[in-house]
This record gives sequence, structure tokens and C-alpha cells, in this order.
Amino acid sequence: MMTTAASKRFSRSSRCSALALVTVLCWAPLVHAQPKAPQDKTAAEKAGKDKAATDKADKSSADKTAQAEATGGAETTEAKPDAPSPDTVQRAGSHFERGLQLYNDAEYRLALIEFERAYQLVPNYKVQYNIAQVSIQIGRYARAVHALEQYLRDGGDDISPERRAQVENDLKMLAGRTARVSITSNVQGAEILLDETTVAQVPMSEKLLIDAGEHRLTVRARGYQPHVEQVTLAGGDDVEFNFDLTEVKKEDPVVIVKEVQTPGDAAVQDDFPYITVGWVTTGVLAASAVTAGVVGLGAKNDLDDLSKPDPEQDPEQVKRDQDAAKKKAQNWFLASDILTGAAVVAGAASLYFTIVGTSDDAADDTKDDAAKGFSVRPGVGLNHVWVEGSF
Repeated sequence: MMTTAASKRFSRSSRCSALALVTVLCWAPLVHAQPKAPQDKTAAEKAGKDKAATDKADKSSADKTAQAEATGGAETTEAKPDAPSPDTVQRAGSHFERGLQLYNDAEYRLALIEFERAYQLVPNYKVQYNIAQVSIQIGRYARAVHALEQYLRDGGDDISPERRAQVENDLKMLAGRTARVSITSNVQGAEILLDETTVAQVPMSEKLLIDAGEHRLTVRARGYQPHVEQVTLAGGDDVEFNFDLTEVKKEDPVVIVKEVQTPGDAAVQDDFPYITVGWVTTGVLAASAVTAGVVGLGAKNDLDDLSKPDPEQDPEQVKRDQDAAKKKAQNWFLASDILTGAAVVAGAASLYFTIVGTSDDAADDTKDDAAKGFSVRPGVGLNHVWVEGSF
């Protein structure tokens, strides 16, 4: 058994309870009790109308009870082939009852969700009345208008004249709290957004019904700059906006020039490691030659000191020391000379490859010469040193 939301309190008549007992596979008819009325209507006048409408609705429900029993508990004049299952009806009833409880607890937004879910499961037109009344409580006036209009369309002759008059009065009140907006644009198919939510496309099939107040209207299309306007709508406004979109300028394509490497350039680049190695080798050889020369000078100084022996020393020992010092000095001087020569050769070769490697005219010859390479390998023996090189 489901009843409509009442203003902070509601009651279920015994007639409605009896009707619920005979309802088996269909959703029991809803007896509507008017929720909180907007502040622009006096409470006494509204209460009187609600009471009269409720009494007549109860009487009408009682008159239809016998017919409902004869037709299996269904109040509809003709059976629908796609009637909801008992489980679906039960679920819808649970959502509806929860909506009533939430409404009584002043949780209007949650109550609206429950009523809408109940209607999705079992589309009983009477639930639209509840949806409308809750929407009014939370200031969603455009939603309330749509619900009441659908309620009148779907209910048809089943709606009592008193209830229809009451709904029409509510629609008149809501007309002063909503506005109708028409939007045109120079781009066909452009999207229309109301407060960042897509609601229509250009051209519009019908005007938008919007709650009065401040809103953000946006029209956008691919390849165009979005057109956004902040508008303030008063109750009863019927306005039209034209949103001309500006096409986004196509930027000139970015041309990326990639240098194509020719075989000659590759040969020149391949030369650079060899040139670097050549100059490094030249530096190492030069440093080694200097070091060998310094060590040789040290050995020569030792030999000069031994040329003036101490009379108390053994002459033969002195001679052996002099020979060793002389041989040592000779070896180091020889090594210094060889390293110096090798450094000169390496420097000349490095200079040659540097000049040839940076010349465009000799690029092919440089590639062949670089492939041969250049190497210098010094060696040190027990009593001698040597340098081997090839280029």
C-alpha cells in the first residue's frame, strides 16, 4: 500500500487499506495528500482544498474497489501485456514507502530519488504527483512542471476534477518561478549546455524550461570557440538567445626539417674518434718522453756522484755502481728520445687526419684512411724500452 507524501504528517484511510489487501500483482492506486504548499498560498485555504480533494479521492477509490476485485485487483480499465512482476511491484513499493518516510523526515532530496526510482520500476502516473510536490520543496520548479504535466497527460479522465483544478493551480504558481529559453546559433548541431550539463542541440525542438535565477549557458561545437554567457532569468520570462560561434583558426603546419646524412658526412663523423685518439696518444707520448728524460737526468746525476768515489770504498764496487748508473741513464735517455719521436709522429698523423677529416673535398679519402686506424704501443724491457706504431 502506497500513499502520497503529506505536509509533515499523513494518514491512511481504511478504504485505502482495504484496497491494498485485494491488490495482488499490480501497484495499488495512490491516494494523494498534498505536501507542503508554497508560501504564497495561505495554509488554511490549502488545507481546506486538500481535505475536500482527499475525501473525494477516497470515495472514488472505494467505488472502484468492487470493480478492482472483479478484475483481479487492477484498477486500470484495460490490462497491460507488459505488467510488472510481483517482485518488481514489491521493490517499487519499498522505494515509495521509503520516499514517504524521508519526506516526513524533511529529507526531500532523498525522497525525490526514492519516488523517481519507484516510478522507473512501476510507471504509475500518480507517483508523478509526489515527484512534483517534493520537487517544489527543494526548489526544482521546472522538474515539478514536467511531473505535473505528465501526471495530467497520463492520468486523463481518471483524475478527479478537484485534483485537476488543484494541479492547474500549482502549474500557474510554478509559471511564475520558471522561465522558457530558446537558443539559436550559426552552427547546426552545436551542443547546448545548461550549468555544464548538455540539455539540447541546435536547432532546438522545443524551448527549455528553466528555474528562475542565475544560470550558465554554453554553446559549443567541434572546431569552434565555445560561447559562454552568464544569464539571470526572472519568473515568467520567455527569451531567446543567439550564440554565434567563431571558428578556430587553423594554425600553419609546423615543418620540421631533418638533415639527411650523406655517406660523405658519415665518413667525416666516423673520423672524429680516430682524431681524438691520435691527439690523446700524442699527449701521452709527450708526457712519457718528459718523464723518461727527468728520470734519465736523475740517473746521470747519480753517475756524476759516483765519478768521485770515496777512497775508503771498494774500487770494484764503485765501478759496478758506475756502470749500472750509466746504463740506467742511457736507457732512460733512449726511452725519452723514442717517446719524443713517437709523440712527433703521432702529432703529425693527428694533424693530418684533422685537416683531411674536416675537408669536404677529401671526405672519401678520409674514410678509407680512417678505416686503417692509427696506433702507438710503448714497451719496457729489463734493460731497454721500445715503441711500436702503425699508421
